[in-house]
Amino acid sequence: MITFAAKSNKRMTPNEQLLAAFETRVRQMMMRFAELKKENADLYEMLSDNEKKMKEMQAQISRQADEHERLRMAKMLAVTDGGLQQAKDRLAGLIREVNKCIALLKEAQ
Repeated sequence: MITFAAKSNKRMTPNEQLLAAFETRVRQMMMRFAELKKENADLYEMLSDNEKKMKEMQAQISRQADEHERLRMAKMLAVTDGGLQQAKDRLAGLIREVNKCIALLKEAQ
């Protein structure tokens, strides 16, 4: 970049003042650009980290949903096995009652 050196023994002309102000603004804009560039890089890194965490959490949710489904099925089978014996016992009791009723009806005829 071309730098403008102020004349030591003369006052700056309006054009020289304008050029010096322009140079100052360009430097400020370049510094601001560097700051924004770094901030942008930091934000992209943060975004990448968050996307990675999100994928890990989604995988964890999927694993836990599968585990939940397996546990639910296991519990259902456990209840069914215990419930099956109870259902058989109840059904046997109902059959005995029906047989008693049939015997009573036969006696009544």
